[in-house]
Amino acid sequence: NLTEKCIEIYNSVYQKQKKLSYLESAFLLSEKTKSVVLKNHLSNSASLSREQKLILQQLQNWNTTILKEQQKLELADISIINEAIKKQNELMLLLKSKETKINAKSQINFDLKQLYDKLEKDNAVLAEYFFGSNSIYNFTIQNREIKLYSISLEHRGLTDLVGFINYFNEAKTIADNPKNYNRLGNKIYKELEIPKPQHYKNLIIIPDGILGFLPFE
Repeated sequence: NLTEKCIEIYNSVYQKQKKLSYLESAFLLSEKTKSVVLKNHLSNSASLSREQKLILQQLQNWNTTILKEQQKLELADISIINEAIKKQNELMLLLKSKETKINAKSQINFDLKQLYDKLEKDNAVLAEYFFGSNSIYNFTIQNREIKLYSISLEHRGLTDLVGFINYFNEAKTIADNPKNYNRLGNKIYKELEIPKPQHYKNLIIIPDGILGFLPFE
């Protein structure tokens, strides 16, 4: 929630001053705070202890609990979500206390220039999503610039997204209502601001949250 609020502020200031550095800061913040990035980094550490691995597994379990409850929409139990978040915070503090100085030194700062160079070399456009509580943010990177799109989850935003994902629960679901499947798919495609590659060879999409269940192809 804190990261989402910070991204909102960066975007608001950018709209007023039009300085690209604000969008770059928002993107770097999103990268730095994604739990998946942290989990992968720690999992790849040769000095990771058995206790740290156990904490990471517990973090993942609580994250699964949150996602399952959120998918219930209006039937979701807020107390379960709050308890899971509380447990995650406690585990993160415990994990931080277990980190050694070696682990701290081994962390690599994200180099935005290297990303620009890599995309240019691969003739690619990158769309990376941050799934928040109120909005989905799309960081689109091309021509060594970042554009930030905010997609509101209010009204029917989340309902439509989950409804479309549910079409893939059973093989017959799409065949039973192809018209609504096409309507929802087209609506979500537009709302997610998926970039059109145009003169680029590759389009790279990094989803977040339940967007990982979307068939982007």
